Amino acid sequence: MLYFQIKDYNEFREIFGTCKSARGSIQNRILLSFWKTRFKRNCIIDIENAGIASKIRTMSELFDTVMENLNQHIPDDYQNLGQVSFRIKDRTYTFYCTKYTSVDPKVMRVTNNTCIDPKCVTVWDTHTKKKYNVKISKIFLDACQTNKVVIGEPTTIYCAEELQRRWEAYMNSVLGSLELVVDKDFHKIYNSDCHAGPITSCMNNKKNYHFYEKSVNASAASLIDNNQGGKIVARCIIFHDVEICNREGKYNFAERQYAVNDQGDMYKHILIQKLIEAHLIDFYKVIGASCGDVTALIDVNGRPLKDTKVKIAMNLKYNDYLSYQDTFKNYYPDQHYAYNYCVDRTSPYHDLGHTVEHYEWDD
Repeated sequence: MLYFQIKDYNEFREIFGTCKSARGSIQNRILLSFWKTRFKRNCIIDIENAGIASKIRTMSELFDTVMENLNQHIPDDYQNLGQVSFRIKDRTYTFYCTKYTSVDPKVMRVTNNTCIDPKCVTVWDTHTKKKYNVKISKIFLDACQTNKVVIGEPTTIYCAEELQRRWEAYMNSVLGSLELVVDKDFHKIYNSDCHAGPITSCMNNKKNYHFYEKSVNASAASLIDNNQGGKIVARCIIFHDVEICNREGKYNFAERQYAVNDQGDMYKHILIQKLIEAHLIDFYKVIGASCGDVTALIDVNGRPLKDTKVKIAMNLKYNDYLSYQDTFKNYYPDQHYAYNYCVDRTSPYHDLGHTVEHYEWDD
């Protein structure tokens, strides 16, 4: 038996009276269904022990309660399950699922699942290892089944629809205000006054950006947020005419991405997706790779290029400005080429993986 503390008749009508939603469902019946459901063993929400039901008076409280408990629950067999993580505004959720995971099997790390389609998240099938864009409501339903959530069919459907609605609203607000800019304004992307928030980089607010203007063929790529005055939320350098050893042709390469600390991975992911959709790059540094991962490369079709050897024409002269290099660390002045590997230790070369302002080798 459930007991409710009701102040007066108006509150009684508010909780138990007919209340239709925009989708046509009668919401008080969903609440009643939730209250009446006898939770089975191993359910993540135990009404009778926690006394939760009598505290839930609105659909919003119902949704928040289910989401919070599902987010906090760790199943006994969690090691055999996939994990899907996503963020809505300032709240991060992680669900254990049987069918889906956010861990990219090719690089074995959690990958941001933001998708240009605002209805979906990017996940991998835990069995086939294939990549899919899946509606977030399907993720929720799989998580409910995986975690033995027994809250009644009306409540389950409502929460899935509400999560889908909130996700789409959030992503539309985010994606609608973001714009890709690719130009030669290197000063802007390294100027913290042009950033929407802190972007951690040892090259900020220095003159090292002149390196990209005169020593190498490159462009400045940035993701700006028009809701924040057109300020930059993510950036990267695009190197042009990059050569892949033992392969013909020249390619465009998006170097390691940097983004505002809050929701940085999401912005990096959107930046790369927009560059791919605009056909501006052929491969890129794996999102989340460290400055030392010189071969953490992946092509635009998702094929890893681990241990791929790449090089680029570079012309450095004594006292030229030098920017720290994440990939092309080994510069051979006699060849005027920089590589992501050591070609010949007997030949003079310079390590560009240091935070120095000027090139100090007179060739």
